[in-house]
Amino acid sequence: PLDLPPQSFVTKSLWFDLPQKAIARIADAGLDFHGGLHACEHAAIGILPLFALCDRNDVGGVST
Repeated sequence: PLDLPPQSFVTKSLWFDLPQKAIARIADAGLDFHGGLHACEHAAIGILPLFALCDRNDVGGVST
């Protein structure tokens, strides 16, 4: 094993919290909530490098 000093990184995160009413409206419209949420995850990962100094491979979601 390597004997290296501990390292720490300052990071930031993002959390989306949808109101239950919005989730119900999506379900009532017959739309795929989980599929849409997954698509939003991919869109966020794709556009984040336009706003932050990072590569899309630096960003991950629940499904990555």
